[in-house]
Amino acid sequence: NTYSRDVTQGAVAWDVAIGHAENIASSATFTVTVDVTQTAGVTMYAVALEFSGVATSAALDKTNSTLAGGASGTMLSGASGALALADEVILVVCAANTGSGSTTIAAEAGYTEVAEELDDNFNQAGEADYKIVSSTASEECTWTITPDIGANAPAAIATLKGVAAATVRRYTMPLLGVG
Repeated sequence: NTYSRDVTQGAVAWDVAIGHAENIASSATFTVTVDVTQTAGVTMYAVALEFSGVATSAALDKTNSTLAGGASGTMLSGASGALALADEVILVVCAANTGSGSTTIAAEAGYTEVAEELDDNFNQAGEADYKIVSSTASEECTWTITPDIGANAPAAIATLKGVAAATVRRYTMPLLGVG
């Protein structure tokens, strides 16, 4: 299977990205290969989610991304714009450098957290979430981050068509010491 990189947002030392693959047969074995182009030592996290019921072709509907900064304590994914279908899955991801060593991140109500990194000493704090909607209204995720976010904090949103009800399997893969 080939995964597309649907949306990415980069910052000085960290990026977020969302991608997908279509029409994959479910099986007991599940392998995702992440190609890293970073040449210096980095810590990466990859999260793979398997949804049933997604459109088998042309599934990607909307994407957006933002690069926030300052001392607001909140971060936005960027608005998706009106959705093509009422039944879609919304995927969101954010990263923040609070400089505190310990960070708290919370997505707004309605999102399900699938991955979170709170250690801001040796890693960048971040979170990945999703929700399934039944409306064509524009979507945007707001995270509350404590302490306040640092400069150049990336976030992204992508929507996939055709998910009225989903069976979700989650795979979290820390990729440490790459480079």
